[in-house]
Amino acid sequence: MANLSPLPKLQFFDANGNPLSGGKLYTYAAGTTTPLATYTDSSGATPNANPVILNSRGEASVWLGANNYKFKLSTSTDVEVWTVDDIASYNYEVLQSLAASGGSSLIGFLQSGSGAVSRTVQSKLRDVFNVKDFGAVGNDTNETSVLINALAAASGNILTFEPGKTYRATSSLVVPANTTIELNGSTLKFVTTGATKNLDLRSGAIVRNGKVKNSGSSFAGSGDYQCPIIIGEYGSGIGYNNIILENLTIETACPDGNGIMVTGESYDVSIRNIDFPDSAYMMIPILLHWGGANAPSSGTFHPHNISIENINVGAMTYATASDAGQILVSGCYNVNIKNVDIKDAHTAGLYIYSGDYGFYYANAAIKEAANTGITVKNFCVQTSDKYGCVIRGDAPMAPGVPIYKIPALIENLQILSAVDNGVELKYAQDTKFVNCLVANAANGIVSDTANCQRIYILGGVFRNCTDDGIFLKNNAIDCVVNGAHCYANGYAGMETTATNTRILNCTFGSASESTQDFGVRIGPSSIGDVLENNVCLGATNVAFSLANGTSYGAVSSFINNVGPSASTGTGGLLQVPFAVLGAGNTAKKWMYGTAIPASGTWQVGDTIWNTAPTAGGFIGWVCTTAGTPGTWKTFGAITA
Repeated sequence: MANLSPLPKLQFFDANGNPLSGGKLYTYAAGTTTPLATYTDSSGATPNANPVILNSRGEASVWLGANNYKFKLSTSTDVEVWTVDDIASYNYEVLQSLAASGGSSLIGFLQSGSGAVSRTVQSKLRDVFNVKDFGAVGNDTNETSVLINALAAASGNILTFEPGKTYRATSSLVVPANTTIELNGSTLKFVTTGATKNLDLRSGAIVRNGKVKNSGSSFAGSGDYQCPIIIGEYGSGIGYNNIILENLTIETACPDGNGIMVTGESYDVSIRNIDFPDSAYMMIPILLHWGGANAPSSGTFHPHNISIENINVGAMTYATASDAGQILVSGCYNVNIKNVDIKDAHTAGLYIYSGDYGFYYANAAIKEAANTGITVKNFCVQTSDKYGCVIRGDAPMAPGVPIYKIPALIENLQILSAVDNGVELKYAQDTKFVNCLVANAANGIVSDTANCQRIYILGGVFRNCTDDGIFLKNNAIDCVVNGAHCYANGYAGMETTATNTRILNCTFGSASESTQDFGVRIGPSSIGDVLENNVCLGATNVAFSLANGTSYGAVSSFINNVGPSASTGTGGLLQVPFAVLGAGNTAKKWMYGTAIPASGTWQVGDTIWNTAPTAGGFIGWVCTTAGTPGTWKTFGAITA
């Protein structure tokens, strides 16, 4: 492309159109009479005389600096010909235009790649906003209004902060929908009082790569207040979705405060790579909580499709909170939690709860999803001042106090130390524990209330607990323990006072066992327990202690169980039924033996099959009159 050449020299004329020979060109700063130099060439190194004296052709070389000028043209005798103000070189005018606020709109931009479309640089730069654009300094002074303006302007785009800075706000900041907060290693600090939210996110928001901190005072109200990051409306139940929190440090100086709260009908939320440093104030670092608290009977709303991954929690030593978990899931479904490490938990490291009202007031479709789809993998609690993990299925504030199944899959849970029980089951149903480790607790896993049903403990190690490695009590029903190893506990590797517990393929004690009294202790109130293919490597008392002499319904099957000591202790079952017809202590029991019992309470129809039959002898004995031991008759004569 060719362009018209500019004038190589300036030429001036008199009133008659003749070259202004010897004319004078005075140059001043625009709007003034202050002389301002021009130059002899483009280098700008040698200034012209001022005035510039024109040659015989009325010409001169006049190169302008980066300024605006006023020119006055005079004859050689200083008779003014004209004066023109506000003159600038074309290049300088272009630079001024580009330096102006709208300058970036004058420059084009084309991205590389097929199909790219033309945009202005201004449009491209506005893809990302910076808080500096709105006057934020980041020197830990109050910049609330500046941050509010920046967030509003950046709606739907990216808002960046400057590395290492601290930006203080004294009221809630709402992150608009589809807006990304790129903290770049800076700190967003809230100094708030009372019932005030902090960083309040809307759908599509992303917050990443920095610290969000609450430095406020104590408050009275719900857990969403003064929580560094809040997603959803606890009171109304409104929820937000498609939100990402990643690579963040969360702190609070608010006593009884939470760290991150997701509530209401919020869904598709990803919380990953989050660090919660040691705190004497924080109650619950991550809280997933049902919403609609303003009017629960009009409908409750439940977070779902939540992913929590790569979480590090320091020592949480806030001393007065109750019913807290470092990760608390209350009235939610479809929650995936993995790779969590907790240094020192208050109340519980992991707390899964149906919620105060459960799903009683949820809509019909949500009722069907109650507590489903909850998975936990690689969750470690180094120590806890109470429990390592709590699974709680009741809804104490709902009419009739309903109990909900919690079919959670908990895999590779590690509770290394707990003052109370490692895993506390309260009204828990259908929960599965796979390859878990619980040590140095009162009991490793315990069903501590009635109505615990279908608890599955598959594999895992339960050791060094004060009482039992596993204790299924309070008439827990239809539970399965398969492949567990329980050793070095204070009383029993496993104890039950439950119904229809299946204990299969487990290992109890160790070859050098010095603390565990029993491999397995079946309590007298148990009903129909099954023990098959278990090994006891050592016990200070006996390997398998089975109920007592009057509790013949306690065990329904005892097959292929081996140990170094006798299978029963004092008062335990003298014979173990291999089949039970009916239920409870009135059931008809089939036993193996070599003689009729000498003690114990028996029912009519109880049968002992002879394990040492001889020619001319009998197949077995049957109880014909109930009693202790009752009346027994032979049956099934064998030919001599």
